[in-house]
Amino acid sequence: MRFFKRLRSDLAFLRGVWRVIRLTSPIARKPTRIFPLLIDDLAARHGDKPALVSNRERLTYRMLAARSCRYARWAMAQGVGKGDVVALLMTNRPEYVAIWLGIIRAGGTVALLNTNLTGPALAFCIDSVAPKHIIVAGDLADVLSSSDPYRKSAPRIWLHGEVPPPCPPPSPTLPSPAPPSLTLPRERGREGWGKAGEG
Repeated sequence: MRFFKRLRSDLAFLRGVWRVIRLTSPIARKPTRIFPLLIDDLAARHGDKPALVSNRERLTYRMLAARSCRYARWAMAQGVGKGDVVALLMTNRPEYVAIWLGIIRAGGTVALLNTNLTGPALAFCIDSVAPKHIIVAGDLADVLSSSDPYRKSAPRIWLHGEVPPPCPPPSPTLPSPAPPSLTLPRERGREGWGKAGEG
């Protein structure tokens, strides 16, 4: 009995190994294929099927590919190219993936910042990757600001979405949030957060 149990376990392991080899061998044959190109293929194949779903928004494969192209155009217009680092401080949501893919599509490298860090710890992470730009979600603008006195690098800072007003104390019957407006990032000007080009 124990022998058959062990044999079944070994067969399951070997099937898993075979599956990994089959899925990863195309990578060696196509080393220049990047993730955004795979998303383009999936968009052509699956079109309007859901790719990313959250309680805030939903993106189909086609929308994800189009939105990542939009962010790639934005990144190229800002001079992001091969080897340039763009830091991303945003909670997990479909827009996060679209921005990430867009920057990769433009040739940049994305440094994904931990949203639980603040002050000197966040400043250390930012300085370690020396980004050319930082894209920060509006609801995390205060988190990024907490690292200002400690940062040695001076990247351009872009705000994505709106900074929320001070929140009232939590209540058990909060309404469900409306979907956020999906806008291109904003730049932090000399006088605080403003539209790109101000300051």
